Amino acid sequence: MAAQDGEGLPAGRKGEVSRGTSIRRTGSRSRRSETNEAGLERRPKPILHLLWLLCVVIAACRPAESAQRERAFSDLFPYEDRNRSIVLSPVEGLPGSRHGGAMTLQVENLSDGIIAFPADDGVRGFVYDRATGGWVEIPNAIQFSPEVTVALGRRGSGRPSIGVVDYEPASQTMAASPVLRIVVVGYVYDEESQTLGDPVAAYVDLALEE
Repeated sequence: MAAQDGEGLPAGRKGEVSRGTSIRRTGSRSRRSETNEAGLERRPKPILHLLWLLCVVIAACRPAESAQRERAFSDLFPYEDRNRSIVLSPVEGLPGSRHGGAMTLQVENLSDGIIAFPADDGVRGFVYDRATGGWVEIPNAIQFSPEVTVALGRRGSGRPSIGVVDYEPASQTMAASPVLRIVVVGYVYDEESQTLGDPVAAYVDLALEE
């Protein structure tokens, strides 16, 4: 049991405390605070509080910015099917360069049907502009399937399920962005009526090298 009011201490040493501590009384309660050699109470430095607050603000802003980025992307491509029926991935391990250069990508049909890619749709590239909260398109200098419509079948259907596309930025606008989002859009194809149905999209984010 803790001693109270000096009880249990040797005679003549009641209320004595070890060096480096002090007892302050407020009414009937006491609190112990750490002191330095001069007997002054040590207080947390304000700069530590500021750094902690800055970290909290940054951590809170990141999810909000990410949500805004994806909302802006959904406005550009308001399709329910994104990265489900088809997927896009880089080939040859090419993350790309901020100074231009062609990038080869693979598009794969994961659906149970046929996905067609009209010749005039193309492969598109975008970078996110944090200042405006929107996506800026970087035109593709390479025409995607300029002569024919490409159709990818489901796996094991006898029709190829994987195709290759290319993207090369036609401008240097993306120089300030660390990430390039490449998008390809296809359409569910009805082989019997030979018509295009609902759109499906796939996209991939590529970190740009210096």
